[in-house]
Amino acid sequence: MDNPSPDPYAETIDWASVWRNRMERQNAVKNYCRKEGFWASPETVRRYFPLPRGGIPQHIGKKRAGMGIPEGARVLDIGAGSGSLAVPLAKRGCAVTVVEPSAAMRDLMAGYAAKEQVTGIRVIPKTWEETDPDELGEPFDLVIASHSLSMPEIRPAIEKMTGVCRGSVYLYWFLTPPVWARVLAELWPKVHGAKYYFGPTADVLYQVLLQMGIFANLAPEEQAHPQEFASLGDATEDFARRMNTTDPGAKRIITGHLRTRLTLMNGGYTLRGTWQQAKIWWNAGP
Repeated sequence: MDNPSPDPYAETIDWASVWRNRMERQNAVKNYCRKEGFWASPETVRRYFPLPRGGIPQHIGKKRAGMGIPEGARVLDIGAGSGSLAVPLAKRGCAVTVVEPSAAMRDLMAGYAAKEQVTGIRVIPKTWEETDPDELGEPFDLVIASHSLSMPEIRPAIEKMTGVCRGSVYLYWFLTPPVWARVLAELWPKVHGAKYYFGPTADVLYQVLLQMGIFANLAPEEQAHPQEFASLGDATEDFARRMNTTDPGAKRIITGHLRTRLTLMNGGYTLRGTWQQAKIWWNAGP
């Protein structure tokens, strides 16, 4: 009797290729503005990442507490953005290194650090793919990538994270598309005559980790961060920017659609709804 064949499902799916294909599919969407271009604009960065008015935002404090980061830990923040995690961690005495390719993001982070009277954050102005592990120094107690996994080649990116870590790696990524992405999926065919594709989600990421022999923890977390707009016109401009269009006719379509999706609150307009992110973590140390 022949030996039973291995599971064909496990043998035929290369999940790193699935991740790459879905990234490429999103980048190939008609009129799609690639992330590196979108976050290059100082105006866009300031719009989406206003500096906290006072103290640490509640959701950031909850995320930091959920990772159990001790004071004085050596932390690497990949794709640190505006410094929403890096600055509070440095303020608590952590030795923080950030990898952030966007000059506009780095400027915003510097302003946030100055506001909080934080110094000593080491900044590497590169993408994670461009970063040489040798320039990072000693291994880190914690490596974090929070909604910054935009690299098509995910497997070598994770291998590099594991290689520079003597403690835990924490990844935060989309388990379901956020509310703004669902609105884009509704609008894209009306404005651009093409389908909108969201990028790979955390279920694919977890399968990649399994095929790498990494048996990580995964915790779904419900997110509800409503987007607020001073006016319907501001909301239209926001989504026109996301959709990479300045056409007046397209903006009229966007305005009409947003009338059905936004809630009038406190004299302004709010996009409400929930979505799921995944917190994925594992011990990369010896």
